[in-house]
Amino acid sequence: MYGLLGYVTNTSTTRGTVTIPTLGPGPGIRSFNVSATTDLDGFVGGAGLTPAGGYRQLFAVADVNYSQTDIGFDDRFRALIGSVRVGRNGKVQEIPLRLWVGGMYWGTKSTAKSSVDVPNVGRVSFEADQGPLHPLNATVGGSITLFRRWDAFVEYGFNGQDVQAISAGLTFRF
Repeated sequence: MYGLLGYVTNTSTTRGTVTIPTLGPGPGIRSFNVSATTDLDGFVGGAGLTPAGGYRQLFAVADVNYSQTDIGFDDRFRALIGSVRVGRNGKVQEIPLRLWVGGMYWGTKSTAKSSVDVPNVGRVSFEADQGPLHPLNATVGGSITLFRRWDAFVEYGFNGQDVQAISAGLTFRF
């Protein structure tokens, strides 16, 4: 079992089309494109569980975690991430090395709701659905022991459609 605490930051270009009713005696609408730089940041918290087992040099590990973050929208973003990996624990010139393949589920579908000030219009409320269209993806990765208590890992997740993720980290064992 483990806990997650962190901070996320993202800068991106947000593009959209705004459609509003026209003022005046007759019905009608006015549409125009909007483009703006979006800066999002906030704290992340969550928890997870990782059971693992092995036989000789082979191992299997599963992981599931739930997290949420508040990055300034009306609702918090929630995520359920699950993965399964199988691999081999070996050595290359006496340096411990683990290589694996697996699969992952990204349950990160959310709806961002808020209001923004649009020049020449006023305050506009919006709602945007976000998340991967295809939440299942494959993973390949490895980790290496750098020193007695230090490991480094890298993993690449992909599905060839809408998910590409690179994870890397440093682990201290005590």
